[in-house]
Amino acid sequence: LEEAIFGLEYPLELELEDECSHCHGTTVEPGHDMKTCPTCKGAGQQTRVMNTMFGPIQQSVTCETCRGRGKVPEKVCTVCRGSGTERRKTTMTIKIPAGIDDGSTIRLKERGEAAEGGGVKGDMYVHISVKSHKHFTREGELILSDERIGMVDAALGTEIDVETVDGTVR
Repeated sequence: LEEAIFGLEYPLELELEDECSHCHGTTVEPGHDMKTCPTCKGAGQQTRVMNTMFGPIQQSVTCETCRGRGKVPEKVCTVCRGSGTERRKTTMTIKIPAGIDDGSTIRLKERGEAAEGGGVKGDMYVHISVKSHKHFTREGELILSDERIGMVDAALGTEIDVETVDGTVR
């Protein structure tokens, strides 16, 4: 709860699909080039004709060989085997803002996994879970501390030490 109130920078280590360190996401072995796809002749899609009882139906689909890119590598990258990505451990620091609520989500733009064959990295979403505290409860912006005093002290007035998130006050 204190971390949620004051905010913190949280170190996070995870394993993500990242851009291939050998081909840098191009899927081509360094020193080689891309060539026109032999299946779709560079169009990126194939046209299929199906004969039905209503007559022929023509359908365009993404080329399975080049996955719609129109080009294929002359020689596929030996590290990522043509995917353009490799699994890698990554360490990052996430800044948790002060006053964050339980159930909140933080979006980290382009800090997620890399797409196969190049492209922009995905977004990472961090879901926040705030543990309850043994002394304090939270109601929106209020931090409450439950203290007990006797009836006589309440009627006559007294001073007690009360624990707060900033320390003990009298």
